[in-house]
Amino acid sequence: MLLLAIFTMMALTIVFDLAISNIHLKAMPYKYEIMTGIAFLIFLIGLLRVKARWQGIKDMKAFSQFNYESKISKTFSKRAMNYTMLETLFMAGALTLFIRLWVIESNLMVAIILVLIILIVESLIFVVAIKAKGDSFRIGLNDKVIGYFAREMKLFYYEGLQRVELHQSDLISFKYKGDLVLFLPTSVLEKSEIPKFKVALIEQLDAKNIYFDDRLRNWG
Repeated sequence: MLLLAIFTMMALTIVFDLAISNIHLKAMPYKYEIMTGIAFLIFLIGLLRVKARWQGIKDMKAFSQFNYESKISKTFSKRAMNYTMLETLFMAGALTLFIRLWVIESNLMVAIILVLIILIVESLIFVVAIKAKGDSFRIGLNDKVIGYFAREMKLFYYEGLQRVELHQSDLISFKYKGDLVLFLPTSVLEKSEIPKFKVALIEQLDAKNIYFDDRLRNWG
């Protein structure tokens, strides 16, 4: 978003020959190369997000030996879809602006238009994947890891884990050595799945002699 904001500001300044502190960017040398470079950086960052999504889907399918597993909750799935749609609408709005600028300064806008089209198409495909609720959109645990996937893969390992606590019934905190704290939102679970998840989690924590509080024991 930061790079896209920079690109937008520079594009508007160049196309409409605006001045920044009496500096006119329209006469800037290598402006096409610079704008294409920024567009390429946006594309690379977008690819990192794309890779995280689809690699997460692939990795979650590979976990075939969970002691406990269930689909992510409808609420959590809907939230993931809404966030992805908001991202898509934001990119679509930017694309609309750049298409209008393309009419005035076509060479300057070609790269960013292509980048946004690719990222928007990928986001729409991912929305379809969320709606389909395939095998990857689930939460599970075994004796090595607790993991879930919605928009990206989240993993909680037992190695180095010192304390597990329930906070206000909506977050489970995992406190590790070195003051590292990770949070698992309980909304990822359907309410009907909470007792089964709790039993499976406490069983692993007891086996590994990891502290957990009474709130977690009495949860659900």
